[in-house]
Amino acid sequence: VWRNDKFMKSMQTHKGSVFAVFLEGKWLFTGGWDKTVSVQELAGDEFEEDVIPTGAIPCGSVITALLYWQGKLFVGCADRTVKIALCNRQIPEIFSLLLHINL
Repeated sequence: VWRNDKFMKSMQTHKGSVFAVFLEGKWLFTGGWDKTVSVQELAGDEFEEDVIPTGAIPCGSVITALLYWQGKLFVGCADRTVKIALCNRQIPEIFSLLLHINL
């Protein structure tokens, strides 16, 4: 985790390479080789940064892209599908898979 071009903290949240990262406010979404979207909450101050794991979404394919937009998390996968999950901004643990789009 970096803040103002200064390294603050390192963490391991995946079993394998991370290919996609998206930051929305205090929520950090990451995805990669392990076919899981990991959700962390960033908290802290100018001297210390905490990374709190809050949930995970299994996706069934390697994750190559992430986008959070208007309460939805769009997950691009290596199997040429886009998965859309609803995300409650107050309680990020509550996700529901809405739709698979084959490209």
